Amino acid sequence: MFTPPKQARFGSVDRESNFLVHSTSGDAGEVRLMPFKDAVTKQLDAVSRMSVKHAVIVLRDEDKSAARANFRTPLVFSVHEAKGLEYPHVILFDIVSGQRAAYSEVCDGVSAKDLNSDELDYRRARDKGDKSLELYKFYVNALYVAMTRAVQTLTFVESDTTHPLLALLELHVSDAQVAAGQASSKDEWEQEARKLELQGKQEQAQRIRDTILQFKPVPWTPWSQTLMVDFAAKALDRNNPSAKPRQALLDYALWHGQQAWVEKLARIHFQPARSLAPDGEFGWIGPNARLGFQDVE
Repeated sequence: MFTPPKQARFGSVDRESNFLVHSTSGDAGEVRLMPFKDAVTKQLDAVSRMSVKHAVIVLRDEDKSAARANFRTPLVFSVHEAKGLEYPHVILFDIVSGQRAAYSEVCDGVSAKDLNSDELDYRRARDKGDKSLELYKFYVNALYVAMTRAVQTLTFVESDTTHPLLALLELHVSDAQVAAGQASSKDEWEQEARKLELQGKQEQAQRIRDTILQFKPVPWTPWSQTLMVDFAAKALDRNNPSAKPRQALLDYALWHGQQAWVEKLARIHFQPARSLAPDGEFGWIGPNARLGFQDVE
């Protein structure tokens, strides 16, 4: 059994929310520590960039730009974005080294012997004024969340591979080559984008579409009811000098058979509409009757 550094450093307040976890999986996972070097990141990038089975996690949102400078996968998450997600292979990018002082404080005074225990020490802080647990709760919880996103392999990429917390976790630099994975299909990427979108991960979903699926917007503005209502207000305003909204409204009206809009454009003397309705009206058959065309306000 392995006692987490959080409990060894700060103790456990109650039995209801603090307990040791027993793995029920029959498959052994793999955890490795690799130095933050160009050769390492290039190797990991080549394996991860085209696979939906690999994700990169950083501590905070502002750390994502540095990760993207080294990894081209669209699946780059901060810890709070990664909550609820799982990937077979996860790369933790400079999480511990990026906050050296905080993580050094988390494991201050903790030895390897303290972690080899089958029981937790349930106690409150002796000093009631000691707020260290609250101060460092974010860092310990963030590391736990990040690590538990991985299902098969977890790779720490750290600029400080000798950090005391990494030593407590019994992580040693690995020089093993990372096995190349199979590139995911377009369908798999589309499914991943849709899954992330449904979970509110709009940024990553859009990056999949932009970088992997390479969806390109059409070089025109698609028609929609909202757009046409906006155009109508501008097009029918006699004081608006622009012909663009009037032409757009006319094109839409002709395509969709909305003759009432053509009539209204003719009444404000928009010449292309007047050529279709010289008198400002279509098909008079009586003083107050039309040929049943739908009126559009």
